[in-house]
Amino acid sequence: MDSEPNSRHARYRSAIPVVCLTLSILTMACIGLTPFDQTINFMGTAMEPVTWVVAAGVIAGGAYLVAAPSVPYLWTRPGSIFWVLGLGLALRLVMMAPEPIFENDFFRYLWDGAVIVSGHSPYEWSPDQVLSGAAPDELRQLAKDSSGAFEQINYPHLTTIYPPVAEAVFAAASWIEPWSLMAWRLLILAFEGATVALLYCLLKQLGRSPLWIVIYWWNPVVIVELSNAAHMDAILLPFLIGSVLLALKTRASLTSAACLAIATAIKLWPVLLLPVLIRPVITRPRATLMVCAVFAIATAALLWPFITQAFHADAGLRNYSVSWERNAALFHVLSGGIQAVLDNLGWDNLDAGRLLRTGVGIVMIIITLGINRRTPADHETIIRRILIIIAALLLLGPTLYPWYYTWMVPFLAVVPSRALLAFSIVLPLYRLQFHPWFLDHARVFEDVVVWAEQGPVIVLLFMEWRARRRRLGMFARVPAS
Repeated sequence: MDSEPNSRHARYRSAIPVVCLTLSILTMACIGLTPFDQTINFMGTAMEPVTWVVAAGVIAGGAYLVAAPSVPYLWTRPGSIFWVLGLGLALRLVMMAPEPIFENDFFRYLWDGAVIVSGHSPYEWSPDQVLSGAAPDELRQLAKDSSGAFEQINYPHLTTIYPPVAEAVFAAASWIEPWSLMAWRLLILAFEGATVALLYCLLKQLGRSPLWIVIYWWNPVVIVELSNAAHMDAILLPFLIGSVLLALKTRASLTSAACLAIATAIKLWPVLLLPVLIRPVITRPRATLMVCAVFAIATAALLWPFITQAFHADAGLRNYSVSWERNAALFHVLSGGIQAVLDNLGWDNLDAGRLLRTGVGIVMIIITLGINRRTPADHETIIRRILIIIAALLLLGPTLYPWYYTWMVPFLAVVPSRALLAFSIVLPLYRLQFHPWFLDHARVFEDVVVWAEQGPVIVLLFMEWRARRRRLGMFARVPAS
């Protein structure tokens, strides 16, 4: 008698993610197909496009947060994975249609790739040096042939900040088609395909439904930042997932260490993950030494062209590590507080930002070693530790760009923290800095909007930690049978 109402109720429940997904698709399609004025691509000149992009991003993030975690439970038919993959691909193709909105980092990628293909090093000559005539004639001619891309490079007084493996991929894009944003985007899509394939293998390895891929593949921040804004962080993800997958399969193998070394030669921070991957074999000194040696040698070899010129006065890495501060809530408050204390003590010759950067580095090392003091109980614990490291890096560090969030989203498919998934709703607020009003009131953005982005996530993380600690405490009090 009750089977029909129950089946109807199940259909209604399974429709929830469909409705929310439809809302997300329509919202992102509107962003992708809206004919924005090209003048807003980096620094907005009208409030309507900025307001619309931010509002649409928040709506898409909210719909995703409701829809995506429900899919593995409600879409139980065998072909569901193809719907998940197909819809995510469709969203990416839609977002590849317009020019990048408020972003221009890709001009540096295209320039660096062209410089390498021409036989020169992007670590040696900054765009300003090329423009002034200090660089070789071949690079000046290359700038003239760039169809205007050279003039759009941001921070032209600095040499490139990107490590060698990333530069190799930029060169591959230039070799395929010079100065082509679409060629670069298709290369990003290929790396995302590799990420999904490896994430599928990781989920199977852990006995999880492959439908959890939806957490990564439908994430609106990932789609916007990689498919539309064309950020190079997509290159990093397959090597991160691959290093973890290899470590789980073979217990911190040498291939896992080599894979992590490649990831470190794309973005330097993955070096923090080495203690996580070697912790399961720390009681085997010989295996631990071999893994560390392979990682150290491979990383040094891959980074050598970068390291040798990374600390020149006009080097991108030097300037980024010393003075860069963007969209950082905790860092901004702490830096201002430390500077006020130093000024009151008469030590105004000290730079609070540099001191805090050193402090954050020490705290990150303490966190990394502290969470790895015990052998992980299971594979999920390893993933959880990786998420802790990335979350601490984002929330404590001096920069939190929305595309940095893509580093953790694949791991949320394994350990779907609601607190960290909430970033998908609030990170679109980052684009408010391009609103004309906030361009004139930058302090309001730094003191208010940044906290509106990160404050809710910090609170939710604290609540999640309290709930988990209470739950573990309850299990600890259960008497042995």
